[in-house]
Amino acid sequence: MQSIFRKISLVNDRLKAWMMGYAESRHASYWLSFFAFIEASFFPLPPSTLMTAIITSGQRHRWIFYATITTIFSVLGGLFGYLIGFVFFDTVGQIIIKTYDLSDEIIKVGSQFDANAFISILVAAFTPIPYKVFTLAAGFFKIDLFTFITASVIGRGLRFYIVAWFLNFVEERTGDKYIKHINTLAIAVALLVIIYFIWKIFTALL
Repeated sequence: MQSIFRKISLVNDRLKAWMMGYAESRHASYWLSFFAFIEASFFPLPPSTLMTAIITSGQRHRWIFYATITTIFSVLGGLFGYLIGFVFFDTVGQIIIKTYDLSDEIIKVGSQFDANAFISILVAAFTPIPYKVFTLAAGFFKIDLFTFITASVIGRGLRFYIVAWFLNFVEERTGDKYIKHINTLAIAVALLVIIYFIWKIFTALL
């Protein structure tokens, strides 16, 4: 089992190194758009990895631009994942699910959608939770498209703008170690949002 995890980790490290190679390319913004798009449906590494590398390589003054294109193309990629789940779940969707062993996660997400689809998608879009699981599941369970887009735009936008702003704020310091704190903060905020809505539902039933 440990050897399997080592192989997966090694593959991810190689993928990360390959992706980071585009950070200082003159076409970096195009590559960032591309990776943001495919990550939302099947690519394993988050686009914030490349966005961080680009911004910290002398592009801090353009942090709003990079956060914007990352958000836009991530949401567009989410819509592509939604389409796969909605139309091609039994073919393309199954390939993605089997590749990442997501069968149990899809079932769990379905039950979360029953409770509150908007909050579930918002939390997944904002936190380090794999967004692709929710995009595929949203299409498969036929979640209202307006709900999906709205939650995705808010969640993805908050995540990427906060990361990009923070990278600009810390200036010459290393960005990577601070991203971990942002992830922790994102999870904490998401939990507070969930607790708030559970409390609202509970008080409404009383």
